[in-house]
Amino acid sequence: MRRHTLRLKPGQQLSRAGIELAQLIGARSGPYDRVVSSPLERAIETAAAMGFAVDEEREGLARMPSGVFDDWPLPFASVAKLVSAGGAAAEFAERTARIWRGVIEKVPDSGRALIVSHGGIIELGAVAAFPDGPHEDWGGPIGYCEGLRLTFEGRFRDCQVLRVPDRYRHINN
Repeated sequence: MRRHTLRLKPGQQLSRAGIELAQLIGARSGPYDRVVSSPLERAIETAAAMGFAVDEEREGLARMPSGVFDDWPLPFASVAKLVSAGGAAAEFAERTARIWRGVIEKVPDSGRALIVSHGGIIELGAVAAFPDGPHEDWGGPIGYCEGLRLTFEGRFRDCQVLRVPDRYRHINN
């Protein structure tokens, strides 16, 4: 699970630094049996810059409905509080975790999948997949090209937060 990399705002194209970061992350990961992305250009381009072709685009990985967050970015612990309160955040978090599960279930045993999505969506899905997880320990929000490594064995069993190297942290806000 990775958030898209840096882009040239307000557009969708990746920045030079974003491509460099995605290439670095891609060289340290993979191979993958399945790659699923948000249909937004910055997510598809992130997978390509990482060196992986997208097998499927999923609209549910692209946008949150209104009312999920009043303010963002938020650390995982704050996202967990929103989800536990119910409402739009909990509903969208559960829907995101179901999408992830559907992707993982299409991967062969001992296989691996890469999902490229967006900030906020990843935090919500992680909290739904691990409602009793150590949300405080997971820290701040997912930055550009950061993500999660999930273990799935009939259910989500482990979650490791993946951060970018320190030299990219200054551009990752």
